[in-house]
Amino acid sequence: MSTFLARAAIGSQSGRDPTGAPFVPETSAGPSPREAMGEEAYLSIALGPGGKHVIGGPESVAEQLRELHEQGLQRGIMLSSLDYVDGLERLETQVLPILRRMDLRR
Repeated sequence: MSTFLARAAIGSQSGRDPTGAPFVPETSAGPSPREAMGEEAYLSIALGPGGKHVIGGPESVAEQLRELHEQGLQRGIMLSSLDYVDGLERLETQVLPILRRMDLRR
């Protein structure tokens, strides 16, 4: 299993396992990461290390962000877009006004 996927699977942010010991990936030529982890876990990590994907139109994105806010488990968000300028403009003009109406942004 790749070091990246293995560390993400155990929640490592620092290259150490949850006990604090340095992370040492397995070196045997065992099953593929997809086989070892299962499809759902593999895709969750491979597509964004265990993170929640917020996808949809402005109302859906705002609602998903509200839900994350209410859960209180995130310290921030990472934005990704195929066209960053367009994505940021749409966030500013379409999503942020909804978040302001929800009293989540000023």
